Amino acid sequence: MTSLPPIPAHLPAWQARHLAWLASRGEPTRYAVPDGTVAERADLTGAVLNRADLRWANLTGADLTGARLYRADLTGAVLTGARLTDAVLRGANLSGADLTRADLYCADLTEANLTKANLTEADLYRADLDFATGIASIGPVGRDCRTIHAVAHDDGPRIQAGLWWGTVDDTIEHIKDSYDDDHAERDRYVAAVRAVAALVSP
Repeated sequence: MTSLPPIPAHLPAWQARHLAWLASRGEPTRYAVPDGTVAERADLTGAVLNRADLRWANLTGADLTGARLYRADLTGAVLTGARLTDAVLRGANLSGADLTRADLYCADLTEANLTKANLTEADLYRADLDFATGIASIGPVGRDCRTIHAVAHDDGPRIQAGLWWGTVDDTIEHIKDSYDDDHAERDRYVAAVRAVAALVSP
């Protein structure tokens, strides 16, 4: 199979790798990247993508460590397993985005819109959610001193706590099963879930 033309070497390394990845549609690429590596996933480390239109983009597994996505539109974007450590997502629109297993450690989500986002197993430790919409937080709660997040969805809030993600009713049932030996702590946990869910309910 004939190789495709090389990507110009003058491009920044992150852009060249990303273009190679885009050209391959997520498969191992035939493009020659300036540093000689094979770009199998989007490498956007430190990229400046302020106000970028990334609606419905497939960024599965992308490395966006330290990327600047100020007011970027990520509506419906697939960010499953993406690394967003220290990323600046201030004012970004993440409505309906799939952030399953995304690493958002220390990410700046100030004023971001997370309505209907999927946060299954997402790491929000030390993420800044000040003035974010579609999400509310409370904590520490429970034996593990978890922070509980509630995300607004059309059919009712979803609760994220550690690796747990589910409806309010399913969350309460899970708590009752887990705290069967400590009713006082169970009742405090359930009350916290209901309180944070109410903050994102119509």
